[in-house]
Amino acid sequence: MPEGADDSNLVWSTSNAAVAVVDSRGEVRARGAGSAKITITDKITGKKKNISVKVKYHPSSVSLGDKDKTINIKGTYKPKVTFSPTKNIDPSARKSLTWTSSVSTVATVDKNGKITGVKKGSAVITVKTKNGKTASISITVE
Repeated sequence: MPEGADDSNLVWSTSNAAVAVVDSRGEVRARGAGSAKITITDKITGKKKNISVKVKYHPSSVSLGDKDKTINIKGTYKPKVTFSPTKNIDPSARKSLTWTSSVSTVATVDKNGKITGVKKGSAVITVKTKNGKTASISITVE
């Protein structure tokens, strides 16, 4: 709020209503991914204050580059992770993935998604986003 301003004298506006809207009380609501500038203007003094707003999406889906992959014992593979939508994804989405193996005696997966073959057999590796979206890859270890 501009210094010395009274709430009743404030006018709120947005530079990009497709990203964020603001009501007469200053409540900001996200509408889509991107950036916007919220401007608060004191009607009496004309003083202004700008606030930058950035809206990011959590992924609506996640996928892995391959549906299945064969690796050797002690061999490794790291599948490519792709989010949808591909733009304006919250950066924490990639950092907070959870990886699991259906049969860790056959194939293990570390916190970064690196799969390692342990013994002959098959396993399913699953990645899960923090908002619950999942994707899987079938691993055969030879």
